[in-house]
Amino acid sequence: MSFISRSHICESPELYPLLANNPSTINQFIQGLVGTASSLPSQLGIQQDVVNALNSLMTPPPAGTTTPSNAALQVAQEILRECAASAFGRRDTQWALASALAQARHFVYIETPGFSSTADTSVTPLPSYAVDLIGILNQRMQDLPGLRAMVCVPKYPDFAAGFEGMAAYEVLDRYNILVGQPSAHPPIPSQLPTAQTVGFHPIGFPGRYSRIETTVIIIDDCWAVVGGSTFRRRGLTFDGSSDLVFTDTQLVNGRSPSIRDFRRALMAQRLGIPMDAEHPSYVQLNDGQRSFQLIRQTLVAGGLGNIDLWWNGMTPHVTPAAPITLDQANPEGRTFSFAQAAIISAFAASVSGW
Repeated sequence: MSFISRSHICESPELYPLLANNPSTINQFIQGLVGTASSLPSQLGIQQDVVNALNSLMTPPPAGTTTPSNAALQVAQEILRECAASAFGRRDTQWALASALAQARHFVYIETPGFSSTADTSVTPLPSYAVDLIGILNQRMQDLPGLRAMVCVPKYPDFAAGFEGMAAYEVLDRYNILVGQPSAHPPIPSQLPTAQTVGFHPIGFPGRYSRIETTVIIIDDCWAVVGGSTFRRRGLTFDGSSDLVFTDTQLVNGRSPSIRDFRRALMAQRLGIPMDAEHPSYVQLNDGQRSFQLIRQTLVAGGLGNIDLWWNGMTPHVTPAAPITLDQANPEGRTFSFAQAAIISAFAASVSGW
């Protein structure tokens, strides 16, 4: 199933001034659209059918009313979807992850270009459109002490030159989520229990850390998402992306051999393990929870030149950049300030010389 994440206004921006981010305004807009369509000369046989379909979707018709054709209903549903996406944005992947993480039983493997908080947990209660995925996973781990989480991200966040403050924010935030050590930045309330989590940075070759361009999240070898979103608030609500969510009906002992093999190959590449059916480490990757132990053992051994410990943002003899705020570095699509964005972009351009 294909899922999309996109901020409001991005989809059909010309519609947004008419919709004003308001459900009742969308209602009025649709009713006006229906009225306009009804008054036009009918040159296509489906036109009136579409009007009827819109009416039926907005207000359930009384019993005995003629049901619009499937084609008309599809057109009407697309019109409503387009209006809603323009006014409120799309966050399909966020809702899919919220549901999947709440049902995890054995392990969660997260590989993503950017890993950070998915909601501002200082605001209680959270707005209906926001989801604290870290909190959901944290609660699931408390309910199931045997559940394990593995997080693989590049050491250096995916921000261009001039945006060092954003990168510094993310490094500090993701470190606090898994470790929570720096006294200068207290741990967030939904900090994950470290006994059940492990994070690492893959190394491409000596002296060069791997880049990760695509997000892959696999749960219990029976559910997966692959695509352009990132596991952070901006990546699920602000940045545009498309993702593929899939599962499998061909299960063996409750798990999909196809998804398992996909995960094994991916993790073997990240951990520098030969994809040899007889290699003991590759055999260990057959099971998600044993994979967790393998990562921990590798990190205890220093990473063996293939992976590195979770970075705290400190480099000897280098003064780190000051992190900027959550709303600047990790914005929410519904509350993002375009004026603030313009100021940050202008500052970044002046610093980098663009």
